[in-house]
Amino acid sequence: MSWTPGRKIAHLIRLGRDLRYWVGIPLLKPARWSEVFRVDESGVATVDGDQGSLADVRAWSAAYRNDEIFELEGILPPVPGLVGLSRTKLDSPDTITEADLRRGRRRIVVSHGPCALPWRDGGHFSTRVQNVGTEPIRITGFAPYGRLNSGQIMTPFRFSASQFRAWYDLGMEEWIPPGKGAWDPANYSGPGILWAYRGVTREGEPFVSGEVSP
Repeated sequence: MSWTPGRKIAHLIRLGRDLRYWVGIPLLKPARWSEVFRVDESGVATVDGDQGSLADVRAWSAAYRNDEIFELEGILPPVPGLVGLSRTKLDSPDTITEADLRRGRRRIVVSHGPCALPWRDGGHFSTRVQNVGTEPIRITGFAPYGRLNSGQIMTPFRFSASQFRAWYDLGMEEWIPPGKGAWDPANYSGPGILWAYRGVTREGEPFVSGEVSP
């Protein structure tokens, strides 16, 4: 299958991702961005009154609800106001132990699977964070962790709780109930990297759990 811009947008709609979309206008010869207010597999309509077929889209962009860019394709520069993915550098490295992870897996289980966006290149995979405990949990930060020669597991930076809600499609909801989970269809890193998630239970107990990337 050829993954044209229109097919990519339609695929994301089928996945049910909570994203904002823009298309280049005019569709066949894009010269400016217009935000989409209605899109389905039959066509697209923008806030500026433009309408057309998804098959005619040549430039498009999508963003998470926190205004970080999810996808950008075409000859136009990025949509004004959108920003690239960011991470917070820590004052000192965050370290965890295997014992921390074993305890944390009583609260959440992290699993990886195939990337749900077939047009993404190698290194992409899906990640699910599942609450396997008995009380709601909230993720407070997450990151890929590396192992030093000493065996220490650490990271010098972290992604935020608000990024977790945006990337894992939780919207404004902070808490994941028991038996429920959150899913990122297109996580990215090299193989053998530990993706670990720090969180807290409703009762205030902190934990960390994770899984190595495929």
